[in-house]
Amino acid sequence: MIRIGIDTGAAVGSAVGREHQAYNLWGDAVWTAEVMAESGSKGDIHVSESAYRRLPPGYHFKLRGRYYLPTVGEITTYILTGHL
Repeated sequence: MIRIGIDTGAAVGSAVGREHQAYNLWGDAVWTAEVMAESGSKGDIHVSESAYRRLPPGYHFKLRGRYYLPTVGEITTYILTGHL
């Protein structure tokens, strides 16, 4: 089962490798999404409050709760439960 975390914000990326290029992304948004995914339940899509506010109407969420991230502060997160 997969775990997904979604956040919005600045991110920096670059190509890695010569023959088989991959892309490396980093930044607060990437780190926050990674932490949400790692701490969440399998099969769930965890969304930060900033991503929650940017998604269009028609998506259904349930409040996951608030928790503290050392470099970001306290955030509210949601679980995406469906779409109309």
